[in-house]
Amino acid sequence: MLYMIAAFVFLVLGLVFLLKPDLVWHITEEWKSYSSGDPSNLYLLSVRIGGVFLLIIAVAAAIIPFLPD
Repeated sequence: MLYMIAAFVFLVLGLVFLLKPDLVWHITEEWKSYSSGDPSNLYLLSVRIGGVFLLIIAVAAAIIPFLPD
């Protein structure tokens, strides 16, 4: 059961990171910036790559309970 909860959390986070990296920037980084500009392309790319890794972890967490001991 714990693996499924973790898979769901990683799935949601991964999708947000992948599809809405600017939202992640607004929540986590905008308040640290002196200028109110947009996030850099490198930041957006790195957040999207992180989202892909989170989706991979979500799939792994969903599969683990079904693997034989």
